[in-house]
Amino acid sequence: MTNKNKCFVGFDTSNYTTSIAVADENGNIIANLKAPLPVKSGERGLRQSDAVFAHVKNLPSLTDELSALLLDYEPVAVGVSVTPRRAEGSYMPCFLCGISAAHSFAAGRSIPIIETSHQHGHIMAAAYSSGHAEMLMKRRNKLLEHDLNELNESRNNENKYDSLKIGQLEFSEQISVDRPRCCAGTEYYKYNRNTHTESLLELFRNSKERTNTGCS
Repeated sequence: MTNKNKCFVGFDTSNYTTSIAVADENGNIIANLKAPLPVKSGERGLRQSDAVFAHVKNLPSLTDELSALLLDYEPVAVGVSVTPRRAEGSYMPCFLCGISAAHSFAAGRSIPIIETSHQHGHIMAAAYSSGHAEMLMKRRNKLLEHDLNELNESRNNENKYDSLKIGQLEFSEQISVDRPRCCAGTEYYKYNRNTHTESLLELFRNSKERTNTGCS
């Protein structure tokens, strides 16, 4: 069992900087590693192909620095910017570099990945710099709790009249423990509702139909 301090690692590969950060359990910044992407004199920015190539060149040296910094720490999760912002169609190829690096980092340590957006990173950086990041996190937790309560209420309303009695047992579809847990909204449940209990109920329904029709 390790006695190392726990930490969180973040990757961001935007169109101007390769970034890796490390924070401890209390939100204190342990490391903030950055390598700007080079822009030729007279040009105003980078093509995506050039940005991707620059990130590929920057990441090995930054991850080497990261490894040295983590000797006294145990990473428990890794975050990564996967899009410019959380909106449909928001996409830039340069973020694929960070995604690849984060997944490789997490896979080697069997730790979870938290996907976010570059815009959210800016918001949290501003909140952190202001010294009031905890207020933003409290607000986020309240919104998350509200969303989960709405999902539970919607789920109960959908299934409160749908139950099936078999012998002395009642199998109710007012399911609260075996549905998948997800904060992505009701669209997730729309396409992912085949839980163990629901499959069992479907099996019993099919068996009853086959019995009534004389099928074996």
